[in-house]
Amino acid sequence: MIKKLYRRIFFTYNITVFLLVTAIVCFIALHDSSALRDQRQLLSQSYINNILLELQHDVAISDTVYRQYHSHVPMDLLIIREGTSQSFLSDEIKTPFPVLEAAIRERFQQAFEQTYDRESEKEAGEYQIPNHLFAFEMDGRYGESFYCFRLTSTSVTGKNYELLAVCLINKNLFSIRQIGLLGGLELLLFLSFWFLGKHIIQSSIAPVNENMQRQKEFIAAASHELKTPLSKIVIANSSKTYDGKQMINRECECMDKIIKELLFLASGESCTWQTNLAETDLVNLCAEFYELSTPILRKSRKELQFDLPEGDIAPVRLDRTLILQLLTILLDNAVTYSGGSKPILIRLVRQKKFLFLSFIDHGAGISDTDKQKIFSSFYKVDASMPGHYGLGLSIAKKIAELHHGNISVSDTPGGGATFTVTLPC
Repeated sequence: MIKKLYRRIFFTYNITVFLLVTAIVCFIALHDSSALRDQRQLLSQSYINNILLELQHDVAISDTVYRQYHSHVPMDLLIIREGTSQSFLSDEIKTPFPVLEAAIRERFQQAFEQTYDRESEKEAGEYQIPNHLFAFEMDGRYGESFYCFRLTSTSVTGKNYELLAVCLINKNLFSIRQIGLLGGLELLLFLSFWFLGKHIIQSSIAPVNENMQRQKEFIAAASHELKTPLSKIVIANSSKTYDGKQMINRECECMDKIIKELLFLASGESCTWQTNLAETDLVNLCAEFYELSTPILRKSRKELQFDLPEGDIAPVRLDRTLILQLLTILLDNAVTYSGGSKPILIRLVRQKKFLFLSFIDHGAGISDTDKQKIFSSFYKVDASMPGHYGLGLSIAKKIAELHHGNISVSDTPGGGATFTVTLPC
């Protein structure tokens, strides 16, 4: 299920990234295309001005000069001087030049008729042709775009000349090298986003996958723990003896305890725990806990000692019921696993904005491997220990987290384990 969800999310992400990257590259290409087009248009104007300057001084336009201009901007030229025409045609322009010439003259005539003052017409009906450059853009037959020029003027020596020029401004705006760079940029961006998205999606899915795995392990462990007392109840029920009835009652109590702890953990996982925080006097809390723990201490023949700070201790906002439950869990754990006659010590330390509550025992201690697992549900250091189901420390951890704190375990100097609950004041 998680793999299927991951594939769907990753596929959708890849499609989105591909479209986004393509849009970015297209925007860059269009921007560069517009800049190249403007640049070619400026070059066309510059070259035509140079040609006009040479015509005004009766300088002949040679093939060498034409090729020099043509190497930067493909162009067709028609120069008419004193009835003699000279043409330079580019192989890169597919639209026939006569077609372009006719279109230029037609456009010029239309513009001339719109601006000419007819009162200044000669008696012969001919228009006075203005001596200035006429320029405009035009499309060819094969989808080309041209920047066109038409000029009639007189040179410094009094010779009349006419210039028609067609400059190609939209062909091969991008070289193969530029197209390769744009393709490489798109590939680089896509791969960068691909690896980044894969890492982000995997990181996002990992907690969900881990949570589902924990749920599977939780259900399996809970089924195993409930199966044991149920099996004993079935066996005891078949015996019909007094001892069998006692076993049934004892195992029912065990099942009741397991179910209550499971429900408590389930409510914590679903964030439905409700806390009743109130200003709590820590000395009174320790005294109340000592009274509640007296039966456990008598039964186990253990001694409980308190190490409290000197002077008055400022009250702390806590949920009294939950903290007493946490202390009971830690005491039960210390009583179960501490050996010898050394007392169990509860040390209370307040430093700045934190309260440190430590349970110190002198038992066999906990290995480094077990330290990483003891707060997991149903984990037991000693699986053969009766009456313990590996849920207590999980509940203690949830209670500490509910108070925005944490719980940790370390080695007691000389042997044993120290559980420290850190709570913000």
